[in-house]
Amino acid sequence: MIMTNPMMTETKKKTNRLRCNQLFLLFFLFNISLVSAQNSLTYKYVIYFKYKDSSQLAHPKKFLGDKAISRRKKYGIKINVDDVPVNSKYVHQILSLRNDFILHGVSKWKNCMIVESKDSIPTYFFSSLSFVERMQCIYKGNEPKHTSSQQAPPIKVFSSVKSTLSVRQLRKSSYGQTQTQVNMLNLAFLHQKKLWGQNMHIAVFDGGFQHVDTISAFQHLYSGNRIKHVYDFASRESDVYGDGDHGTKVLACMAGFVPGKYIGNSPLADYSLFRTEDAHSETIVEEFNWLIAAEFCDSAGVDVINSSLGYTKFDKDQPIDFSYSFSKLDGRTGIASFAAETVAKKGVFVCNSAGNSGSDSWKFIGVPADAHGIFSVGAVDKLKNKASFSSFGPTSDQRIKPTICAMGVNAAVISGAGKITSANGTSFSSPIFCSALVCLVQKYPKHTPEQILKIIQSTASNSEKPNASIGYGIPDFEKAFFSLKKQKH
Repeated sequence: MIMTNPMMTETKKKTNRLRCNQLFLLFFLFNISLVSAQNSLTYKYVIYFKYKDSSQLAHPKKFLGDKAISRRKKYGIKINVDDVPVNSKYVHQILSLRNDFILHGVSKWKNCMIVESKDSIPTYFFSSLSFVERMQCIYKGNEPKHTSSQQAPPIKVFSSVKSTLSVRQLRKSSYGQTQTQVNMLNLAFLHQKKLWGQNMHIAVFDGGFQHVDTISAFQHLYSGNRIKHVYDFASRESDVYGDGDHGTKVLACMAGFVPGKYIGNSPLADYSLFRTEDAHSETIVEEFNWLIAAEFCDSAGVDVINSSLGYTKFDKDQPIDFSYSFSKLDGRTGIASFAAETVAKKGVFVCNSAGNSGSDSWKFIGVPADAHGIFSVGAVDKLKNKASFSSFGPTSDQRIKPTICAMGVNAAVISGAGKITSANGTSFSSPIFCSALVCLVQKYPKHTPEQILKIIQSTASNSEKPNASIGYGIPDFEKAFFSLKKQKH
């Protein structure tokens, strides 16, 4: 579920594709065949395996990028068996069983694969394979959208061009419509120290980035080679520039730039844009997409993930009801929560919207906002009062959630039409906070996500009396800066 105020709607439009260089990554080794038709019925199955080849641990460069290995060394994180890829022989053997099998994705952290089929498969179908632990049907329905490609394309990457946006230009420009959300976090203090996200890599998980590739407010990202990867994990395509403008608005909070009128919090950071959400349905497959995208981010050396997504209730027409009760909000039951905690343990900062259920019968946060070790972000208005729609905590194991809050009522965003406008939702408080966090982490790169999280909490407005409404309150990045400066690392 996209964490936008329910009054907001999305439109679906076609968009141009950019020509680009192709990057071959181990992650996409298994995506070898893709033949799908719009509106054709399909089943999706997750198949879990019993074994892993731990001997590969001796050669980490075969399955982790240099930045991922460097991050582990920096934070003292051990490379372990869950970093080892799924056995490719298992994957190929499964795919060879039926001609209609299509690979949706592979997860090394769960040691499983997801396959699509044109019809139902009996539970005993894989029982003769000694390496299969179990299988489960997780989806029945239509494909997210049409693709004419006969092979799953690699992530789209972009060629290097000289940057056209500088710190000097940013400092000369006024914040314009983003002034209130910047001031609330005391973020201008970091900007004055020339911290605008340089050399930081942020991945954005969302449901569509309509026209980001053509809107002038984002062109500095392309001319500066700061869009590193784009990929649609929901439908396995290298096009994320359609399917609604929710992701466009989220990205604007972080990276948009209109001279004198609008400045996102970290416009000089690098970005990867990943569609994990199919806004036309609500199924557990989207959590698996989140998981697979998180694994890629870890391997590719992403520093920070922002996810303005959340899951509580799923469509009722599915083979199994994976919907959550409050008792399951323990931070580990949900697939996406497991993924968020795991990637945070790998040294990646994770920010996720708390949810927009505060005024409905559910009222609680969702998955993966309940995850351990991440920032779950609630929403406040310009007067710093809790937004009525912002979801409440705590988790079922009584941890404080949301973690902190940022502006999510009439937040300044840029629409898919390229217009500066306002929007409501924790969908926007999360990226507003996340992109401010990036500027702090840029200054203190040796501190782990856990250490930074504790500092943000201890210097926030409600740090002395954290609660299930606004958590630790509104962050103060100037206070956090000096608190970190005092620490010896």
